[in-house]
Amino acid sequence: MRGARLAALQTALLKAAAEEGFRRTLSFHHVVKEAEAFAAGLPDVAERVHAADPENRAERSSVGVCLDVGGPPPTPMRVGAVAP
Repeated sequence: MRGARLAALQTALLKAAAEEGFRRTLSFHHVVKEAEAFAAGLPDVAERVHAADPENRAERSSVGVCLDVGGPPPTPMRVGAVAP
């Protein structure tokens, strides 16, 4: 994914989460590397979005989890990452 497109997707997710009151979201990606990049950069984008718009209350503390659910992570790890 290109940087600008990735940042736009992350920003849109964070804004929607804040507007709709989402506590958790899932994003699906065609390639695991894209999912990893999305998750890794999300905390930084969340901080920028919040700095630009303090009213945006997206959950900045819990963003950035990346799981390849078709891959090797054991079930307890997956459940722990997505459970409330």
